[in-house]
Amino acid sequence: MQGDAFAHHTGPEAAASDWDVKGFLGFEFEARAGFVLPDSASPVTAPGLLPSGAGTGSPTGDILNGTEKPYSYDPFGFSVAGGYRFLPFLSAGIFFDYANFQTNDGTDTGDYVDGTSQLQRQVWQLGLYGRYYLTTLSRRLHPWAEIGVGVTEDTASYTRILFGNEGTTTAPTTNYYLTYWGVATNLKVGLDWRLSPFFSVGPVLGYGRTFGLSGNVEVCELDTSNNCDTNPQHNYKNTSSSPVTTSGYGMFFGGIFLKVTLGPSLR
Repeated sequence: MQGDAFAHHTGPEAAASDWDVKGFLGFEFEARAGFVLPDSASPVTAPGLLPSGAGTGSPTGDILNGTEKPYSYDPFGFSVAGGYRFLPFLSAGIFFDYANFQTNDGTDTGDYVDGTSQLQRQVWQLGLYGRYYLTTLSRRLHPWAEIGVGVTEDTASYTRILFGNEGTTTAPTTNYYLTYWGVATNLKVGLDWRLSPFFSVGPVLGYGRTFGLSGNVEVCELDTSNNCDTNPQHNYKNTSSSPVTTSGYGMFFGGIFLKVTLGPSLR
């Protein structure tokens, strides 16, 4: 009798809050943007690519010789990721990263010693990630750590005064095209600030390391019509073999993210 009265007065157990049961399972979609800083030297070098007889001085130039460090940061690098959260503390999926780097010092102004200008460098990465969430410390603040591995392509191009004519402004120019392929690995940490059970924002920091697989260098000497000269002595190509070499490099990332998780509740 007393037990029945106690059950009558306490009533049914209250339903769990949405914060405790939603946003822990299902598809997750994330967009990131922020500051990207790579190693400043070229990951593709080829100091012996061009014969010394092609001109006076250094026919290859300081970037391919590995003695110039022209690359700077990208203030607006971005990344997107999509995956599935199998458990409240574990998710996995795919990611895509992209950055377009600025240049250091006078390398991109045409006043550098070898007449280098119009320097550009872009990198993209595509791969798989796994993420671990710590959800027990707070209802709305969930730290996480992520590891990723994938493939990367790193391309650069620039224009340089024709060999032996450095220091002049009227000499023909030569276009350089550098391509790097490798394996990308990265580690990122972040903090989900849950503005709702399904939507979160927060900071993210990361460091990635690439390992070179192959590289390619193409050199195109321009004719008077600014087209590649058809003379084979004025154009050089070397793919994935000596003297073209690749080296691994690191890349830092810091920014913010927005994330949506859509799926069933834990109930």
